Amino acid sequence: MKRTNVLAVVLIFSSLGFAQLKVNSSTKEYINNSLWSQVFNDFEVNMVFPVVTPWLFGFGSVNYIDNDVFTKNLIKENNQFSTKNMVFREVVNSLKVSFLNYLPIDSIMRIKAMYKNRVLYTFDISQNDTSTVTDFNVPSKSVSESISFDKNGNLRYYTKSNFNGNTSIENTFLKPDVAVCTIKNSESSEIIYDKRYYNEKKLKRKILTKKLEDGSKEVFVSDENFNYLDNMKLRSSINYNKKGNVIDSVVYLYDNDTLKMVLKLGKNGLSQKIVYTYPNVFNVIKKIEQNDQKYEICVTTKNQKTSRITFNEIVYGDFKAFDFEYNKNNQLITVSNFNTLTDIEQQNAPKKQFMFYYNESNNIKSIKVVDSNGIIGKEINFEYEFL
Repeated sequence: MKRTNVLAVVLIFSSLGFAQLKVNSSTKEYINNSLWSQVFNDFEVNMVFPVVTPWLFGFGSVNYIDNDVFTKNLIKENNQFSTKNMVFREVVNSLKVSFLNYLPIDSIMRIKAMYKNRVLYTFDISQNDTSTVTDFNVPSKSVSESISFDKNGNLRYYTKSNFNGNTSIENTFLKPDVAVCTIKNSESSEIIYDKRYYNEKKLKRKILTKKLEDGSKEVFVSDENFNYLDNMKLRSSINYNKKGNVIDSVVYLYDNDTLKMVLKLGKNGLSQKIVYTYPNVFNVIKKIEQNDQKYEICVTTKNQKTSRITFNEIVYGDFKAFDFEYNKNNQLITVSNFNTLTDIEQQNAPKKQFMFYYNESNNIKSIKVVDSNGIIGKEINFEYEFL
C-alpha cells in the first residue's frame, strides 16, 4: 500500500453523558493493532487483517502478512524475517495497553483521525449486549473494512473492500466446540473452509478444505492436530496432508511450567529455533534462529509493565530499542526509539519519540511524533462524534 503521511487522533465529549458498556476486548485489540501498525509505519494508513481463531485471534499488518493470509495453511505469509517485522510483533504482543476504553450503549461512536484539516480515516464503532461492530474507512483510497465480534470476543465476520476486490470471512459455531470459518476472495475463485474443534476452549484440531465457487467438489488441504501437556500448556502441533504425511510441526519444550524452547520443523528439517532464558524476574531474553539470521530480543519489565524492548540482529548488527513510559493511570504516554546501544548507555536523546495523549474518557486523543531535537514532526488528532 502506498505510503501516506498519516497523523492520527481523537477528541471525546464525555460530558454528553452516554451510558456505556465495558469495551469488548477483541475490539480493543483491533483498534490497538490498527494504531500500532501506523506508528511503526510512520503513520501510513494500513489495513489490519485478523488471523481467524475462534475463542482467540491475533492480528498482523498488511505490511507483514500477505493479504490472503487468514489461516496458517493458506501459506501466503510473508517470509521476510526482518527487524521491522520482529519489532512490530514483539511490541504488540508485549504491551498490555489500551487506546480505547469508552463506548456508548446502543449508539455509534465515530472516531475521525485528523491531520491538519484532512480526515485520514474513520472508525464507526457500535456495541450492544450481544456484539460489537467496527467499520473502518479510508476516504482517499476508497478502502473499507468491517469486523464484528460477539459478546465473548469471538469473531462473527470480517469483510474488506478496495480497488483489488473484496474479501470476506464468516465464522459460525456449528456446536459450542466446533466452528467453521468460510473465507472468500474476489481475486480468487476458491472458497476456503477452516473447521476447528475445541475441548474446554483449547484448540484440538483444524481441518482445511477448499473448493471453487462454481460448486465443484470440496478438496482436502490439511489436518492439523494440537497436543497439550497435563497442565494444559501446548506441547506440539502437527500438520498432515491428505496422504497422512507430515507437512510441518511445532514443538514446545518447558522446564516445569516455564517455556524454554520452540522448534519449528518443515519438510527440510528445522526451520526455526527459539530459545528463552530468564536471567531475573525483570527480564526475558528470546534468541531466534532462522536460516542465516539470528535475533536476540530482550523484554524488560518494571512495576509489572513492559519498560524496554531491545532487538539485536546478530549477523548484520541491526539494533533497535524502545523505552516505554506510563502515567499514574497505567496508560502508555511515551515510546522512545533508539537505534544504537551507545545512545542508551550514554543517555542520548532518542532518534524518535511517540507521545500519546488521552481524553477524560481514557480514549486516545492525539499522537505526536517528536525527533531527536525535540521538534514535533507530526500530530494526529482523534475527534469523536456520536451518531
